[in-house]
Amino acid sequence: DLILPDDLHTQVIHIPALLQSGTVSALVMRGMGGTGRRTVIGALAKEVGQSVLLVESITDDNRRLIGPLASLTNSLPILRLNPNPGETVDVPPLAGYQGVVGVTAGRSGGLRGESLGHALTLTLPPPDPVARSRFWAASSTPIDPDDSGTIVRRFLTTGGIIHRAAGLATTYARLD
Repeated sequence: DLILPDDLHTQVIHIPALLQSGTVSALVMRGMGGTGRRTVIGALAKEVGQSVLLVESITDDNRRLIGPLASLTNSLPILRLNPNPGETVDVPPLAGYQGVVGVTAGRSGGLRGESLGHALTLTLPPPDPVARSRFWAASSTPIDPDDSGTIVRRFLTTGGIIHRAAGLATTYARLD
């Protein structure tokens, strides 16, 4: 179950139908690192019967392989792009692939390219205290309720950071 603000969750539940209808050429998820951009795209891909092909960087060598590999494995490619403020990054066409392209990007910078012609863009905000509590509760780390409230109030952490911190805390606790 995705941990998202209510208004965003309401939007996200309608996206699989858009993906299947062919009206969306790309799904762009913006937000700070660790907010679950790839997790959301992965959940949506799973909902429409696809796996994901995560592309950390696009090079001349791998560009020709991404499309055919995504097609052969019935995967939605997720391109990780991080343009700097004031910079615009080209999203290359994926030869051999005829589906929706997922793109994750930070909150700033521009994106352009043929595959973005009918893009749907969502921005994932940093989690609020309620969401941070839900992330901690979803982790397997037992936390004293008093400490949990303090952690949630004092630290603006993303779900990804909470997931990593919870795992680390469990590891260190086992050392005692």
